Amino acid sequence: MPHQPPQTDRKPNTVAIIGGGFAGLSALENIVRAAAANGLANLHISIFERGNEIGPGLPYAVNQPDEFMLNHQLNYMGSINVKAKKPDSADFYRWVQENLDTLVLSYPGHDLRNPRGYVPRSLYGRYLTARYEDIKAFAVQHGITITPRTGVEVNNIGRNGRHFTVDAGSTSEPFDKVVLATGNWFRDENKQFAETGRAFLASEPERYMQNDAIPDHATMLIKGTGLSAYDAAIKALESGKYEKVVMASRHGNLRKVRGIAKSYKRKFLTIANLDRGTGYDKGIFRLKDVEELLQKELEHAYGRPVPLKDAHSVPAIIQQLRDDIAAVENDEELKWYSILKSIPEHEINMIKKRLTPEDRAEFDEKYSSLLKCFQAPMSLSTAKKLLRFIEDGKLELVNGIQSIDVNENRKFELSYARQADGLPVLYSSESGTLGDRLKRYPPQPIKHPATADVFIDATGQGRNIKLVPLYAKLIDGGIVEAHPDGGIRIDTDTHRVIGKNGWQQKNVYALGTMSSGEVAQPYNSVVISRLTAKLGKGIVDSIIDDRTVIPLRKIRKGAASILRDFAIAGAYLLGVAVIVNYIAGPVVAAALGPLFGSAAADICAGVACIAMMGGALVYGENFLSRYRPNLATLLGITYKI
Repeated sequence: MPHQPPQTDRKPNTVAIIGGGFAGLSALENIVRAAAANGLANLHISIFERGNEIGPGLPYAVNQPDEFMLNHQLNYMGSINVKAKKPDSADFYRWVQENLDTLVLSYPGHDLRNPRGYVPRSLYGRYLTARYEDIKAFAVQHGITITPRTGVEVNNIGRNGRHFTVDAGSTSEPFDKVVLATGNWFRDENKQFAETGRAFLASEPERYMQNDAIPDHATMLIKGTGLSAYDAAIKALESGKYEKVVMASRHGNLRKVRGIAKSYKRKFLTIANLDRGTGYDKGIFRLKDVEELLQKELEHAYGRPVPLKDAHSVPAIIQQLRDDIAAVENDEELKWYSILKSIPEHEINMIKKRLTPEDRAEFDEKYSSLLKCFQAPMSLSTAKKLLRFIEDGKLELVNGIQSIDVNENRKFELSYARQADGLPVLYSSESGTLGDRLKRYPPQPIKHPATADVFIDATGQGRNIKLVPLYAKLIDGGIVEAHPDGGIRIDTDTHRVIGKNGWQQKNVYALGTMSSGEVAQPYNSVVISRLTAKLGKGIVDSIIDDRTVIPLRKIRKGAASILRDFAIAGAYLLGVAVIVNYIAGPVVAAALGPLFGSAAADICAGVACIAMMGGALVYGENFLSRYRPNLATLLGITYKI
């Protein structure tokens, strides 16, 4: 039976959620569900979103082109359903089937009945908008107040006693709990191109697709080779407005193609094997040991040698795309996918955390890009479109990117570098983690022959969160601490943020990509749905603990302290009795005997009793002042704090 906190006329419990995209909406859903389950009606939740709508956020905006597709199947998306008891990845598919008659008219040409199909991102945005309305209705039924604060940007969060003050726009409000769910932050390193009027983010298709200043049959240069880059390239080429697209990044790696994974039991890459094979300080892993065990695991799964490389030539990358497409079309098992799915998220995080700082930096340099390719693969339909455009000569893949400049004609020029062995140069100086490569293979700078009319930034999230104004202020204020691998530090169990000097902030939580330095798995909708279920329950439990009664764990701790002090008091009294009766008593009685005779012993005993009573009174006063709350709780009295 859920705990029922007493309802009082005290001021409401308040929660602020910063960010109204998927992570913020999922946090809202789970806080409301947990509050309703615990009878916590006196709850006010404000959700801050700088956009004009709660739910879709930037990735699932309802007004984006239909060519921007989800990279998860229809029946495997993160769920938002406040009436469900737990996350259900098929909830989106069921919602689509319930509203099929209307949706087929809005999305002609898309198979909305196939649970394993891929659909436009905007459709998922409509699902999130509908589920937000469900959450609001559910909250009203349970006496919970939700206040949307759209069109405002949070400028700062400050500490005010036991509360946190959220500054948004021209207002400043105190809250008991704060949840940071701000989503991706984008690099500002390409701001110097703004004056050209032809530099855009990949997430701004209306600006580069509906722009009369851009000539027909233009050339587009995309920085980045991830999912948002594919959306921009495919939309540009399918529209006919662009004749050529050059897609460039450091590694040039393309995402893997999502396919079939089967149950796989790892033989080599296990925590136990890493613990046995390190030979270093207990608890420390070395990257070379991880690489060696992964190499053995791949060879065991494939039955042949599989080279473990962090970089590949462009022809090799394109051939791998062909091979992946063929395997998925033939319903073949993708063994790399089976291996990856067999590694629990907590093990991936553990391996990364237990690397030495030097090895962790090298891991990020060598494998962070490659790991994303495996963890967030693309759909088969996207892969086939990319390959078709590559083979038609309309899409060109470039790796080893070094710089992008604007020439005298206000067009964009790309420079890249490849090593003598044909692989890309990944590091700009010999001081890099793998700088010895550059010593063996001096770079060969190359200027790309094509100039571009339009530049698209599809690099996604930055690593240095100090460049984000809000987080820069939070770091300066000691509320959060930057993680050396990107984002901010959090406790991965409770999702409380870690502030200055390593202290957990009891009332500030974070979830999503801003904590990506702490975890190795991608924050997709499925992962966020699962994590926010625990987060919502934790926040509500914390509110009940903090604002209604002394929590059970504090009672147990207080009871233990009481018993300890009783033992100390007993030992004190026993010690006084022993001293009086067997040591001091006989001596004092012998000294006072000539004066008081037989009454000397009685006088000595009386003085001892007075000393013991005085000690007991002093100790008792101290005891009551320290443990009155615990005693009150033990006696069944609700003690408010």
